[in-house]
Amino acid sequence: MKALNYLIVLPALLVLFAGCDLKPARHYLREAEKLSAQGKYRESNLLLDKAIAKDGQNIAAYIHRGANKSELKDHRGAIADFQKVLALDTSNMMALFNSGNSYKQLGDYKTAIKYYSRALGDYSDVTGETASVRIKMAGEFDIEGSQVYFERGDAHYRLGHFRQAYIDMHAALERNYRVADCYLYIGYIFLESGQTASACKNFQQSRHFGGQEAAEALQEYCK
Repeated sequence: MKALNYLIVLPALLVLFAGCDLKPARHYLREAEKLSAQGKYRESNLLLDKAIAKDGQNIAAYIHRGANKSELKDHRGAIADFQKVLALDTSNMMALFNSGNSYKQLGDYKTAIKYYSRALGDYSDVTGETASVRIKMAGEFDIEGSQVYFERGDAHYRLGHFRQAYIDMHAALERNYRVADCYLYIGYIFLESGQTASACKNFQQSRHFGGQEAAEALQEYCK
């Protein structure tokens, strides 16, 4: 009788396990990354959905899915994923930076600046208080501050905050980030303030470092 019971139960167990997904979240995340590298963002997100279903606190999966949504121009969907990350880790630099990028794509430059400032650990743009520097060990989700300075400078420039734009672009330039583009922005900032000679010097520097648009600016403003 015992053997008979065993034979009845065993097929049931096989059916049970056959219907189970035993792959861990990291498996789906790894496979999703491969698809993203091929530009298959929708397919990648299907796997990331599975990773998140397996582990609802998987920060990497949320960030990766948000990045994919950004590539698909679903910026509000991307922000929603980055917000889930920030609910788990309020100082996650990558989620803060990517949130800023998504808001900037939506044309909401003021909100973008707030997120860029938080990514830098500088809350002065949010509260008007003295800037404070976020001090912590470099982590998996930290990025180079030079990128944040550049994107925040761009947002300031679009809002006509030329002084703040100059400060941020100069900070990015000092860190040798997108040198030609930084000189180009600084040239236009000087141009906005009527300082044509200084603008032209920066356009020349931009062209020296390979800036294509700088040649057009030189021709138009620096004859």
